[in-house]
Amino acid sequence: MKRMSKSMKLLLTFCMLPLIMNAAEKQSISGFFKFQQSLMPEKLYLSFDKPAYQAGDSLWFRGYLLNAVSHSYLVKSNFVYVELYTKKDSLIERKKIRRDDFAFDNNIVLPLSLDPGDYYVRAYTSWMRNFGSEYFFMHNFRVDEAPSSSSGRGVNPDKIKVEFYPEGGTLLSGVSQRVAFKVLQSDGTPASFNGFLFNQQNEKLAQVITTHEGMGMLTVTAKSSDALYVATEANSNVRFALPKAQDKGCSLWTNNSDGILLYKVLGQPQTDSLILIAHCRGKLIMQRVFASTHLQDTISVKKFPDGIVQLLLCKTDGSVLSKRLVFVRNELTEQWTVTKEKPTYSPREKVSLSVSLKDENGRPLNGDFAVSITDKSQVAPDDEADNILSDILFTSDMKQSVSHPGWYFQKNDPIHTQALDLLMLTSSWGRFETDTLKQPAAINLRYPLEEGQFLSWHVKGLPKNEQGNQISAVSINSNAFGSTKLKSDESFEIDNLQFPDSTVFALKVLSTRKRGIDIVMDDPDFPTAYNKNPFGINLQKLDPNDYAESMKMKKGIKVINLKNVEVTALKSKSQFFKTAYLVASYDKDRLNKEFDMNIIKSALSLVNDVILYQYPNRFVPAYSADPQDGLIGPDNPNYGTRDNSRIASTEKISDNYSYYGRLYTAVVNDQLYEGEESVVGVLERIDSRDISSMEFVSREYNTHNRASAAVIITLKPGAELLPEIPDSRMTYSHPMGYAWPVWFHSPKYETSTRNGDDDNRSTIYWNPSVQLGKEGEATIHFYTSDHPQKYYIVIEGVTFNGRVCRYSAEW
Repeated sequence: MKRMSKSMKLLLTFCMLPLIMNAAEKQSISGFFKFQQSLMPEKLYLSFDKPAYQAGDSLWFRGYLLNAVSHSYLVKSNFVYVELYTKKDSLIERKKIRRDDFAFDNNIVLPLSLDPGDYYVRAYTSWMRNFGSEYFFMHNFRVDEAPSSSSGRGVNPDKIKVEFYPEGGTLLSGVSQRVAFKVLQSDGTPASFNGFLFNQQNEKLAQVITTHEGMGMLTVTAKSSDALYVATEANSNVRFALPKAQDKGCSLWTNNSDGILLYKVLGQPQTDSLILIAHCRGKLIMQRVFASTHLQDTISVKKFPDGIVQLLLCKTDGSVLSKRLVFVRNELTEQWTVTKEKPTYSPREKVSLSVSLKDENGRPLNGDFAVSITDKSQVAPDDEADNILSDILFTSDMKQSVSHPGWYFQKNDPIHTQALDLLMLTSSWGRFETDTLKQPAAINLRYPLEEGQFLSWHVKGLPKNEQGNQISAVSINSNAFGSTKLKSDESFEIDNLQFPDSTVFALKVLSTRKRGIDIVMDDPDFPTAYNKNPFGINLQKLDPNDYAESMKMKKGIKVINLKNVEVTALKSKSQFFKTAYLVASYDKDRLNKEFDMNIIKSALSLVNDVILYQYPNRFVPAYSADPQDGLIGPDNPNYGTRDNSRIASTEKISDNYSYYGRLYTAVVNDQLYEGEESVVGVLERIDSRDISSMEFVSREYNTHNRASAAVIITLKPGAELLPEIPDSRMTYSHPMGYAWPVWFHSPKYETSTRNGDDDNRSTIYWNPSVQLGKEGEATIHFYTSDHPQKYYIVIEGVTFNGRVCRYSAEW
């Protein structure tokens, strides 16, 4: 069966979407929103086992991939990418995770060498890349640091900026209007501010003071001739200008209370009829037409979906006059019941927790949930950090960063409600353009839906009459395989594959030519590192006494107990090199630090990099060559012209000749290989990621008084040489596959008696996929640690009908 290229698959996937607009709908408002839904935008959220880590910890996570409109599991992507970065956007690790039923779960092991400080995790799908990296999942966390207990910030007016947001988008002349504002530090974090509003005569008009996370509100009646500004009395030279008032136009004013939304059109619309549109995440939920003489009314939002609702005031032709975001938060509250068998537990005792979830009417809710239980004395919970409610319901739909988003869901009282409305006033909907509803903005769908994995390469050196020949890819350590024909540009793609990381593919192209063909894998394409969330936010609030006790218990360092081992001297290589001396030595950690093993595929390429670029003067010649003729081998004048066979450095001997140092000797797992062709052949068959250690030694030769070199390679346990490649029509490739599944280890104790090793786990229990069945119930089991003091439990998930739920408690 002919396989489909990824570009063709992308085109057909898009064309076959059920909600694509027909020609008659292209100019309609309903067609505009149907088109947005037809794009099947995705939203990704990761639950973690805890909010902070130490070097050497495992960062356990579970990913929820949802339809960004309905919050259902109706998505087609089967792979997500999870990346760990430093504060300065340096990649530490990238994993590709395959979907398992509803869940994407795995872990990232933090290196023991990781420095204390700030880091972040970014996660996305290939399809999400089409809509902007601002909507990727991003999460900041700290490693090995006791956080500051102070969350206050002093303000230097010279280092802040003040942004103004007139309600409805336009500041109108002669109209009493609310203007929200946001004060930010230079690093993007919010700052408090206390100043005044001045007119152009420098007269005070009103006090300007932030009320929550750098945000505040003014009521202004401006004129188009005014030049209003904000400043502090202490430094009136630093001024922040308000936008200029407009004589024409209109703006939308709203007030949302007890499920009733009151709206009013301010200013002069200058049109006979208006349309008020309400959409939630791209789904049209209301379309009301009214005369310009009826500029005030109410809307019941009790049946609106929870989350951000954008109101659009439009002309009848779809031109948008004013915008306003409101957050709908209905009083529907799920009922959690989490019970344990007894109030307290002894060390290493089995605990059984019963979990039950029902809706506000007592009906069971079923779904798939992540459950984390941590030791509160070691890991302080952060109820103000981003969680599944804040992320899925609003931060994932915003381009802007939100400070302490979890705070908005702590209570549903006037203080939190007003602060949430301030957040809506100072934010904007950005998943798609809504300046006009006449026709959707063009979108370039460059990246495919990854239902399966695909491979892509280019072939060079194939005769022109064979450029449409068949090429096949067969994995030598999994069941993945496929074949296709070369395109006119000598590229090919094979999709609908499933293969884990460490899979090696053997590729073979049909050709009458055995030499000179080069099959090159396309470089992986990953988005540029970018984190929209500024650092410096107080991510956790650990009690200093609890933190000190935790560090005292661990003696201030991370302790790893190893089994007794016997250390013996390394095996001497003198049996091969009697006069050899060590030039360079690499263990696997140094190799991974200094070289990108995803690019340097073979030991041959790795050796070339080391010799040609790091030690150009240490490995010197075995024979000479005329620079104009290229390399000349000892027996074959054309030998060594292939790029991947150059194991050499150069030393100029005269104006006409240079010497090329060659590796005539290699030792792989104590097996000796001699002769250049033999060495090149064996190094081609070693995957660079299979190397445990690599050493270079020099050996004195009497010929020309020159030194040759040898490489000594030890492979990782279980690693083997790749099969020999008979000719250039065949090559091996090691593409990025999905990460192997991992499981959190929960100890089981038959007795509470200690065996000499302390159980000081900070994460007591982690399960990324707890199924609440038809009755909305489940039971989980785990064992306490040696210090069962205060535990903290978090349950996060999405029900099968798209309802976002979260439970947290201390016990």
